[in-house]
Amino acid sequence: MRLGEDSHLIVAAVGEGFDLRRGWGKTWESGMHPCAFTNPIWVDVDGQGWVANHDTLDAPLPTGKSPFPEPRDATADGAD
Repeated sequence: MRLGEDSHLIVAAVGEGFDLRRGWGKTWESGMHPCAFTNPIWVDVDGQGWVANHDTLDAPLPTGKSPFPEPRDATADGAD
């Protein structure tokens, strides 16, 4: 597969036919299939630096003030 423009790839793996009984015993979690995925792998196709394509997949992006409180500086409390 050849990429025609700068892209990011995410690799995912699912353990079909496996479950989590070995680590979770008889809990509800034990019936889940193990899965793993990578962080994005950024691919600069043309060597000119990675450029986003700005595709939002037709989902509106949130704008405005975050509903979460501003983070506080833990070092201001004398913590290291």
